[in-house]
Amino acid sequence: MPRQLDILALEPYFGGVRKQTLELLSRHSRHRWTIYKLPARRLERRLSTAAQWFTQQLRRVPNVRCDVIFASDAMNLAEFLRLNPRLSDLPSVAYFYCNQLTGETAADQQSRLTVLSTASCATEIWFNSFFHMGDFLAHAAATFDSHQELAGKEPLRALVTKSQLIHPPVEIAPPDKDSGVVDAERKGRTICLDNRDGALADVFLAVLKEIAARKEPVAVHVLGRPLHGIPDDIPAIQVDTRNDIEVIRTLRICEFYISAHPCAEFDPMAMRAMVMGCIPILRRDGFYHEFLPEALQPWCLYDGQPQELISRIMDLWYLRRPAVARKDLDTIFNRYTPIQATRNFDSRLDYLADQP
Repeated sequence: MPRQLDILALEPYFGGVRKQTLELLSRHSRHRWTIYKLPARRLERRLSTAAQWFTQQLRRVPNVRCDVIFASDAMNLAEFLRLNPRLSDLPSVAYFYCNQLTGETAADQQSRLTVLSTASCATEIWFNSFFHMGDFLAHAAATFDSHQELAGKEPLRALVTKSQLIHPPVEIAPPDKDSGVVDAERKGRTICLDNRDGALADVFLAVLKEIAARKEPVAVHVLGRPLHGIPDDIPAIQVDTRNDIEVIRTLRICEFYISAHPCAEFDPMAMRAMVMGCIPILRRDGFYHEFLPEALQPWCLYDGQPQELISRIMDLWYLRRPAVARKDLDTIFNRYTPIQATRNFDSRLDYLADQP
């Protein structure tokens, strides 16, 4: 029987998927998790101050037990270890939820250097999708090239060596095990538009105006930010993503779930939508091609342009719907179930703790 480890988790941005991940890990893990956290506000501020704050908290518990340090990409892990030399010899993990190496401003530049510092000092860096890992390493290479003072001792090779794909736990129930084939067909023409970040609202509006011009009957549910400019003859319902009951009801009602978010590193909402019977229509770039079964990809992935999105919708309305084999769905959903995903976390933490 493997020993039970003490995991010290440091999360300066305790909200959203970061909060959900840590709660599921601490609930299902066979290890003991001690979580230090700060509210999910001002990520750039957390990068610069969280190390000092957590150090002050730990000084109140001088005998804290710890076998592995588990931090997130919102943490300046290098500074934390400098302030806590008694913990510096322990193995550490930096889990990356999003790619903070893509900004352009001076503040973004400082954040990039802090994130790279965390990645460089961690024993291993874990990513929630293969796309995210590749995108992060590509931006890391560009950052190293533009900062010659960081170019010594092949820093990119060191990051590649310690990078791991570790799928996060997601609290979703897989489709009914009794069905041999899951067909996503639903009655009615209801579309769920994921407008949580509001970045590509223009794409949604262009699609809805084209559908209205074609006199196609449709109703929409908008997740997240309000979508202003929807044609008057299209019924629209605004859904508050903070109300999980409303979100579940929407995903059970809607025929399609559509996201326009580009280069998504990870998106559990798309998983929930698919589990609850929505046909997902998602951007071709980003992590979505890792999640969607191959049988759905020609139908459900688009390049982000309104015309191709309209084409996907029309094909799914007027042509035979795609069917997905039970085993293909099991392969995808099982890797994210809390028990299986946490088991993978535990095994890798065991490995790190056992290294000399």
